[in-house]
Amino acid sequence: MGSASASAISSIPLESVICTRELSRRPARQPDPEAVTSALIRLGQTMADSPERVLQQLVDTALELCRAQSAGLSLLEDDNGRKIFRWHGVAGEYAPYRWGTTPREFSPCGTVLDTDQMQLMSELDRHFTYFSAVQPRISEALLVPFHVDGEAVGTIWVISHDPTRRFDAEDARVMSTLSEFAAAAYQTVSALTALKGIVGTIRNPLLVLDSGLRVKLASRSYYETFQAAPATAEGCLLGQLGDGQWNIPELSALLEEVLSKGAVVENFEVRRDFPSLGLRVMSLNARKLSPDGNPSARILLAIEDITSRKQIEDELLRSYEDVQRFAFVAAHDLRAPLNTAMMLLQVLSQKTGAQLEEGERQALSMAQDNLQRLKSLMGDILSYSQVGGSENKVPVPLQEPLRMALANLQRDIEETKTEVSFGLLPTVKADPSQLTLVFQNLIGNAVKFRSAAPPRLAIGATREQREYVVSVADNGPGFDPEHALQIFLPFKRLHGPETPGSGIGLATCKRIIERMGGRIWAEAAPGKGATFYFALPDD
Repeated sequence: MGSASASAISSIPLESVICTRELSRRPARQPDPEAVTSALIRLGQTMADSPERVLQQLVDTALELCRAQSAGLSLLEDDNGRKIFRWHGVAGEYAPYRWGTTPREFSPCGTVLDTDQMQLMSELDRHFTYFSAVQPRISEALLVPFHVDGEAVGTIWVISHDPTRRFDAEDARVMSTLSEFAAAAYQTVSALTALKGIVGTIRNPLLVLDSGLRVKLASRSYYETFQAAPATAEGCLLGQLGDGQWNIPELSALLEEVLSKGAVVENFEVRRDFPSLGLRVMSLNARKLSPDGNPSARILLAIEDITSRKQIEDELLRSYEDVQRFAFVAAHDLRAPLNTAMMLLQVLSQKTGAQLEEGERQALSMAQDNLQRLKSLMGDILSYSQVGGSENKVPVPLQEPLRMALANLQRDIEETKTEVSFGLLPTVKADPSQLTLVFQNLIGNAVKFRSAAPPRLAIGATREQREYVVSVADNGPGFDPEHALQIFLPFKRLHGPETPGSGIGLATCKRIIERMGGRIWAEAAPGKGATFYFALPDD
């Protein structure tokens, strides 16, 4: 029906149309518990598989079990500040009136909620006169309220249009049973409606999957992006969508873990030739929506097109590899003439040293020092350019690369009377040779940039959340905290040229740690030493 007006004038009192007591006086038909049980089982399956259909199926069931001529389900809603009942499910003669409304303050459903009990009404259009315009005429209506958290939210009802069909106590019992199911169905549909509203506002393609990896919902963006229609997606297995572009065994296995273990899928890349898009790279993220143990668990699967980003990353990687190759070749090829120049200066110094004046000897010494610095710089550039990625990660007890670094620095440690202390260190997945270089640079810096007192270093490690944090603390002069980020930049030096070093050591450490999936930072204060930290994933 359309929208009924509350301004209609009642011709007879409400009590004249209510005949609920008749239910107990009339002879009751024979119960059919098997039919009721079978119907409830079918409703339960629908609520699990297709909850959006359950309200209409509930109405169809009421029509069938009560042998009615019309049946419906009305939900209480707010319409611009006015309470109304909307017919969310209708079957039988009144099926064309689905989504019609009646006013809360003057309607049969409103009376049921006011009395909070089942009501049988006879020829109710005598009181609710706006029903006079609705055909066929209502002979009897049996209405039952249903509740959520103690609050009545709607009614389920059956109607006879034939005066010879009169409802009895068995109909009342069946309707009471169905009203209990209606309460559960209402909560499910409300949650689904809210989820649809949320999913519909998301700009990226989204899918909601059930425990069988069938599509329950898809966002508007999904349909627009992949040029699909709801009829070809909802209810379909994920692997059957489109031309099977999501039929990926590894993805299915990961989604099963999301359901069974509550795992999270992050940044799973799919490279496919999509019919409507061409070759694309998609990043998938998935999370479980329902609590553990819930048989109707859902998966929220987010899809992001990262094709452009991957192209940029690939171009940057190629550029980086070209720069890395150039740095290696340049540094490597310059070492030969550099060594020759150093050797010639050394020979010149030995043969003519006594014949040179003081200024000439100082110039020769300065040239040798500068060439030595250049040689050291070339070595550091080579080390920096040869830092690899994470492909060589193996389980490494941190004591091993630490001891190797201490062995490489043994002469400097002995000459400066440096003391290094460390306890039991964890095993991490990393490249052992590159970790040796990290320890060597951090310890070497502490030795090089020391204060008047002999260097004291304490090395430790702690496990924090999903990573191991390694610390290297010294008793040196420290530095201003405002330089804590700058010191990891290539060629950035806080000390003057009188202190040896190229300024690449810490940049190399940063590059190594980040390429192993970690991070590095420093904390210090002038005159109070410095502590360098690096964190590696615990995987």
